[in-house]
Amino acid sequence: MRLPPRRLRSFAAVLLLAVLAASCGGDTPSSLTPTVPPVASIELSRSWINLQTGRFFYIAATLRDRDGSVLTGRPIAWSSSTPGVASVSAGGGTITGEYPGLATITATVESKVAFVEVHVQSTPVVDCDSTAHLGCGFAPEQFVRIPPGSFRMGSDRYTLYERPAHDVTVSRAFLLQRTEVTQSQWQAVMGRNPSYWFKCGDTCPVEKIGWDDIQLFIQRLNAANAGARFRLPTEAEWEYAARAGSPEDRYGPLDSIAQQGNRTHPAAEKQPNAFGLYDMLGNVTEMVSDIFGPYEATAVVDPTGPATVGPFGRVCTARGAGAANWWEARASYREGRTCQVDPRYYNEVGFRLARDP
Repeated sequence: MRLPPRRLRSFAAVLLLAVLAASCGGDTPSSLTPTVPPVASIELSRSWINLQTGRFFYIAATLRDRDGSVLTGRPIAWSSSTPGVASVSAGGGTITGEYPGLATITATVESKVAFVEVHVQSTPVVDCDSTAHLGCGFAPEQFVRIPPGSFRMGSDRYTLYERPAHDVTVSRAFLLQRTEVTQSQWQAVMGRNPSYWFKCGDTCPVEKIGWDDIQLFIQRLNAANAGARFRLPTEAEWEYAARAGSPEDRYGPLDSIAQQGNRTHPAAEKQPNAFGLYDMLGNVTEMVSDIFGPYEATAVVDPTGPATVGPFGRVCTARGAGAANWWEARASYREGRTCQVDPRYYNEVGFRLARDP
C-alpha cells in the first residue's frame, strides 16, 4: 500500500523525532536546549593603573569559557577595597580617583574574580609615550649645568664613613640629570623594566639594578647617541650638586624635599634644590662611580675615590638615602653597596646620569 505524499511527509517527521530522542537517551525535544557554558576566567585590560584625583579610567573585562571562547551578556559585580581612595561604577569598570592612596578594584562574575590595583596621586599622572616631561627621554632639558666650585665634603657629626669633613674642589662644569633615571628611560635603552615597584609608573625611578647593570645601560646609551658621554657622577660631584651651595645637612625641610615611606614615588613631586635637581635625598639611594673607601683628611681636587679595591673589597658607593631610610637623608650620607643586585636592598637603589658639557 502506498501512502499519500502528505501522509508520507508526516510519517518521516515522526520517524526523525524518534531517532533524535533515541540518540539523546530518550529525551524529549524540549530538553535539547543547549547548555550555557560557565565563566572560566576574567581578563581585565590592566592589572594596575596610576590615577590622578578627580580623574577616571575605564577598565574593560573579557570573559572566557574553558575553551577560551569569549562570553557576553554576563553581569559583572565591581567593588573597591577602599572607596574613599578609588571608587568604581556598579554597572561597569569606570574607576575614579578620590583621594591619594592605594586601592584594589575587584571584578566578580560566577565566583570568578580579577583584580586591578590603583595608585591614586594628587599630581598629574605622566605617560612617557605621549608626554614630554621630566623623566621622559634624554633631551637637554632633562639635565642642568653644574658650575665648578669648592665645598666642604662629608661631616664630623655622623657616621665614621662620613668623616672627616674635608675641602673639595670640583674644577670642571658638568651636566647632571634633574631626576633619577626613570623606569621609562631605562626601558627605552634596555628593552625591559626590572623594577620591583614597576606599578609606580613611567617616571618613578628604576631600581632592582646593580652597578654593573648601570654600566651596561650607559654603554648602550652612549652607543645610541654619537658624541655623547653619559656617565655616573663621581661621589664628590654628587655631594657638591646635592648641597647646591648650602653647608647644611639638607637643602630644605625634609618633608618638602624628600620622598618618604617604604616605596618609590614619581620623580619631581618634591621641591628641587638651588641647582634645580629633584630627589637628591629620598626616593632611591643613588649609585655613583667611586669604589667605596675612607676619605682623606687633606683638601683634594676632583677626587674619584680609591684607585684600587681597598679593605672593603669590591664595594660600590651609594649616596642620598632612599625613601625606606629617609631619616638618614642628608647631603653627607654615604654607604657601601654590593656592585651586583643586592637581594637585601634590591628595590632601594637607583642612579642619575652625569654628562660632560
